[in-house]
Amino acid sequence: MLGALSVVGVGTSGAVTPVTDVVAIQSLATGPSAGVWAFTENDPPGTAAINTTVNDPINNDGSLEMSTASSTAAHFVVQTLATGALSTLASVSYQTFLGTATNPLASSANISIQAGVFCTAPVGTTPGSGFTTFVFEPVENPTLQAQETGQWQTWDATSGDWWTTHAFSSTAGGGSGSGSLGGQSNVEPFAMLVDQFENACPNAGVVEMGLGLGSNNPGITAWADNLQYTTSAGSENWNFQSAAAPAAPTGVTATGNGTSAVVSFTPPSNTGGTPITSYTVNTTDTTHPANIPATAPTGSSSPITVSGLTLGDSYTFTVTATNGVGPGPASAPSAALVLTALPGAPTIGTATAGNGSASVAFTAPVDPGTSPITLYTVTAADSTTPGNGGQTATGTTSPITVPGLTNGDSYTFTVTATNGSGAGPASVPSNAVTPTAAPGPPENVSATAGNQTATVSFSAPANNGGSPITFYTASALDSTFAGNGGQQVSGAGSPLTFNGLVNGDTYTFTVTATSVLGTGPPSSASNAVTPSTATTGGGSGTGGTTPPGGVSTAPTSTGAYDLVGSDGGVFVFGQPGTGFYGSLPGQNIRVNNIVGIVPTNDGRGYFLVGSDGGVFTFGDAGFYNSLPGIGIHINDIVGIVPTSDDKGYFLVGRDGGVFTFGDAPFENSLPGLGIHLKDISGIAATPDNKGYWVVASSGAVYAFGDAKNLGSATSGPIVSITSTLDGGGYWLTSANGSVFTYGDAGFFNSLPGIHVAVSNIVSLVPSPDGKGYLLIGGDGGIFAFGDATFPGSLPGQGVHVTNIVGAVPVV
Repeated sequence: MLGALSVVGVGTSGAVTPVTDVVAIQSLATGPSAGVWAFTENDPPGTAAINTTVNDPINNDGSLEMSTASSTAAHFVVQTLATGALSTLASVSYQTFLGTATNPLASSANISIQAGVFCTAPVGTTPGSGFTTFVFEPVENPTLQAQETGQWQTWDATSGDWWTTHAFSSTAGGGSGSGSLGGQSNVEPFAMLVDQFENACPNAGVVEMGLGLGSNNPGITAWADNLQYTTSAGSENWNFQSAAAPAAPTGVTATGNGTSAVVSFTPPSNTGGTPITSYTVNTTDTTHPANIPATAPTGSSSPITVSGLTLGDSYTFTVTATNGVGPGPASAPSAALVLTALPGAPTIGTATAGNGSASVAFTAPVDPGTSPITLYTVTAADSTTPGNGGQTATGTTSPITVPGLTNGDSYTFTVTATNGSGAGPASVPSNAVTPTAAPGPPENVSATAGNQTATVSFSAPANNGGSPITFYTASALDSTFAGNGGQQVSGAGSPLTFNGLVNGDTYTFTVTATSVLGTGPPSSASNAVTPSTATTGGGSGTGGTTPPGGVSTAPTSTGAYDLVGSDGGVFVFGQPGTGFYGSLPGQNIRVNNIVGIVPTNDGRGYFLVGSDGGVFTFGDAGFYNSLPGIGIHINDIVGIVPTSDDKGYFLVGRDGGVFTFGDAPFENSLPGLGIHLKDISGIAATPDNKGYWVVASSGAVYAFGDAKNLGSATSGPIVSITSTLDGGGYWLTSANGSVFTYGDAGFFNSLPGIHVAVSNIVSLVPSPDGKGYLLIGGDGGIFAFGDATFPGSLPGQGVHVTNIVGAVPVV
């Protein structure tokens, strides 16, 4: 067997490329792989090995020793594959060191160069073989230099004489000329021999290069090194060097992962002249020396995982590299690593969308690992446009806000926990949320004043927040007397008109835009305007206080109204003897929980409702059952509204629960939407009975069915909601008599606007044409505005109660 062989300077790179150990006598039929040297002739067996004491003079790293056996037939050759046209074989040289053996032939026999050449044409006297060997021997070249023993000599074979193992002729090879052109007995200059062979065999090519010793020269020992040659395939420079163990790897680092460590390293720059076959990681436990793997783990490359370690122990690691010679020295140890366990997955909570962001709540993992959690990481996934996802945010506590999201896209989120050992697994995804943005402020707001009116014009916001604007709300600011301001008007677009302003006061106006994503900031204030040219209209009733004593300041119509108390007692004002269709005390029904009264559509009857959902009907009002009648027992009903044909009605509870009777359709409720409140104060229905609004005391309006949300109040407490005749708007009324108008509902002033301070308003009753309204107090006081007629009040008649809950007009 040969020792480890290494090639130096393949081509022009000059790099050292290791060659593996070779096995004697490999078949040339299949051929050894490129870069591998093998015995091709060995009769009787001689030896070829790397000698580490006879160093070549160029690299000083050993040489190839060749020794023939004692038999007179001794002969062997070691070769490696080569390629290229024969005519391009050039720059052939090598070095030899001839021994001083006792054999008298030692002074003449020396290591030869063997160039195997192949041709498809028959050659010489061996038809069909197509193969011969070109041989250079120092003994055949005394003109180059005399052979000497015991020293290194360099041979320029290209300038010397060669011979071949077969004779060849032009007729045999198919070339030009005639007769014998070369052969074993012909020792000729290399260039001439090549020319003759190619003439006989034009397709000749080099298939192998080798070194030989012997041919009836027993007992010869010689050394060779630094074989060089060039063909059309490139240049080779074979340096037979002594292989060594590899150097130590460098840069060893270790990271912990539960009860295992991942050890990374950089391979050694010096592999020892032969390929590295494996790496071994050696473990040291400085806490408990026995807690190391029974078998040191190995691998072919970095990193290598070391398993079976002990949590909490401190470890260092070294790495050794092994090649065909053996293992090299160990690396420097890694930094100490204390193993800790990874945390488990956090428990995901609720994600809440914001403007271009989302807040993600979670709870800590059940298993935090063996070291404290130092960080949580939230990662976003965009199911609408995946390329918009991937955002991360970190923090140490829940919740964590993830910025940089795309409004309108749907996102889910996962959370991971990190401790001293690393990041644990991710949580399950959160609920899906869609970040939203409210519209920007409307622009170019301007106002024009009229008689108790102002018209406010504006243009749409530059940015609608990513969703269409559903309505605009204009707000009035009275800079002359602040209490006369605060009016609001809503609508689908510009302009918006205010009614009931105070002539002579100076007003400015701001406008907000609302979409399904929310209400944006107010615009800049408009120019200041002053309504003027007073006319009759408006007015108030004081409910039994000092003058104007309940008299309308400018009544524009006449009418009558029924008031109802919490006991179901009914009082008629305006047209005595008409409009009374009965009361609960009149039927000997004793209750104290009536919360509302609503008229039939022709005004010839009314419905009363109790807080328990009991319904009482009078006049032409029909009875279509009640909550007690269907076995539902509650005590939080706050309002009732009939359908447009009086063949059904809607009840609403303080929690926003809606109950329908007769032909009233159910269009959902707040509990049905997962909204849980306890301050709902009223209900109003659309004219086609296919929708309804409910209002909370906070001023928030919720729309169902075909009812459109036209806006909410920002102050309260709101005590009632009343729709306009065509359902295109509504009034919200607060306990202090403030009136907020939306859609086509007109504003005709309010109690704060006329400097009346009360806190017991319970409802608003519009006049028949919608151009005025009455405000009803809990003491039976009535206040008229616009064209609504003041019919009188209980305080004005000397009746003092505190239980009035509503009123209805009398036809």
